Amino acid sequence: MYLRVGAAEAADIREGQTARLATGGATGRVRRIALQADPTTRLVEVEVGFPPTDGLIPGTLATVRIEVDARENTVQVPRVAVRDGSVWVVQEDGRVTRRPVQVGLEARDRVEVLSGLQPRERVVVEGGSLLNEGAQVRIVNNTAAVNRDV
Repeated sequence: MYLRVGAAEAADIREGQTARLATGGATGRVRRIALQADPTTRLVEVEVGFPPTDGLIPGTLATVRIEVDARENTVQVPRVAVRDGSVWVVQEDGRVTRRPVQVGLEARDRVEVLSGLQPRERVVVEGGSLLNEGAQVRIVNNTAAVNRDV
C-alpha cells in the first residue's frame, strides 16, 4: 500500500515501524520512505506492507496510522483525560479522586502516563472540569474509560 504524507510527518517515519488500518485493525510495517517529496503535491510517498490475507482491495482508499516513537508496555489514556497534570480516577465505589500523573509521549488523541496511574484503572474522559474530590459518577462507556497498556 502506498501512502502520501506531509514532509513534517515523514520526518518521524522509519522503515519497520508498525502501521495499522483505521478500519479493521490490520497491522503492517513501513517498507520504504521516498527520499524526497513530490514537487507538485509536496507529499512524501511511504510504502507499507500488509499481509495478503487482510482483505485489502487494490485501488481503494484507506486511513493508516503509523506508530512513531511508540513504547511497549506503557499506560496510555485519552488526551482529554489529563487536565493540569492530573486525571480523575474512578474508584471501585464509583467515587472519583484526583491524581497527579507524569506524562511521556503524546499522540494525536492519547498520552503515555509514566507514573501516577496503574494499568486498567478507570479515568474520567468527559466532564472532569465539573467534578470535585469524592464526587459520585456514573460510568457511561466502560471500554472508553479504561486506560490500556500497549
